Amino acid sequence: MTHPSPLLFASRLLVLLLPLAGCGSTPSTDWYLLEATATPLPAAGGPSIGIARLEVADYLLAPQVQTHSGPNSVRRADFARWAEPLDQGVARVLLLDLAAVAGTERVRLAPWPRDWVPERELMVRIERLDAGPAEVELVATWSVQDGARTRPARDRLGRLSRPRSGAGAESVAADYSALLGELARQIAADLTSPAADDVAPASD
Repeated sequence: MTHPSPLLFASRLLVLLLPLAGCGSTPSTDWYLLEATATPLPAAGGPSIGIARLEVADYLLAPQVQTHSGPNSVRRADFARWAEPLDQGVARVLLLDLAAVAGTERVRLAPWPRDWVPERELMVRIERLDAGPAEVELVATWSVQDGARTRPARDRLGRLSRPRSGAGAESVAADYSALLGELARQIAADLTSPAADDVAPASD
């Protein structure tokens, strides 16, 4: 009886293994960005705003997009990641949204030039930014002070939520962006309310 040559046997084995190798290939990673969502208002001489500090809770600093999978637990996606560190994305988007809704182009992140003193100095901390099965939630604290720091700061806490717009990582990025736009509107209202005069710089 004639036996197949080792070379023929190896070639047949390779043909059988190639489809299996294709099935085991690693999926490509998708990258997501936060985007400013606030509609810009005409510049109307709004206050100059300096964001002196912006912090994000440590659990949010993982590079993966994450969702709440149950009480006290999160699931981090293997192949969905933020295109920039989340704290940097939050700072970038909040600055743009805040400039839009406050009607001012004079918004800066620290550090700023020594000869520039903002009328309002802002410190923000994102305590929660979570996507659950049905809704997303943002909890933030912030304080407002006059740029010269001549009067006590006013402290605030805001809680925002909205229904999930979808089930995937792309919807997480979109929903987070929408919540940050809402936060910017809350902060801007606080900056321009009559009570804001309590932290306005004293006139010469």
